Amino acid sequence: MRSSLSDPESEAIVEVAEFDDGFRAVRDGKSPDKGTLFFTPAEWEAFTLGARDGEFDIPEEHLTEEEIALQRERANQPAEWVPSPLLTPKARQEYERRQATKA
Repeated sequence: MRSSLSDPESEAIVEVAEFDDGFRAVRDGKSPDKGTLFFTPAEWEAFTLGARDGEFDIPEEHLTEEEIALQRERANQPAEWVPSPLLTPKARQEYERRQATKA
């Protein structure tokens, strides 16, 4: 999956795959050959909670005014599951299932 907040023109695209057992695989979507990181469910939960709490945010004193405005705007947008262009048929089915449950 790819974040709905990802800019398609960005050089930094992070792809995340979720497995049935709760493990996650994370890779650079523009350079998937550079390797994949795997996370246990507990590691992923710790990471996402830290991200939600702003643990990894760049302090505003290191940002331009435009970057500050963008960071604040994106912080208020809900993230949702968006398919990666490198979908497998199973991932496509999961995407369509999730879209159907939203309707």
